[in-house]
Amino acid sequence: MFYRLNEFGPEAGYTVLLPTSASRVWRVRGTVVVPQVALVLVPAPDRCELAEDGPWWVVPPDGAGTLCTPALLASLLARWTALEGDSRA
Repeated sequence: MFYRLNEFGPEAGYTVLLPTSASRVWRVRGTVVVPQVALVLVPAPDRCELAEDGPWWVVPPDGAGTLCTPALLASLLARWTALEGDSRA
């Protein structure tokens, strides 16, 4: 997972790398699926601190090429959405 200031216009954003098969079934509100043929700017493997001039890793790659599982990410987003809803009440 990496973070970039101004990822979506004036908004900052997180990017999570998932297997390409996830794009066929991913339907999580508030997220964007990038097409499989898209060019994605990723940070250098050792860039793990705040950087205003580009992205940096929040969770750096482990070197094994392992990607986040879609189910784990969907669960995390559901919990975050529930917490965000609680804070608005």
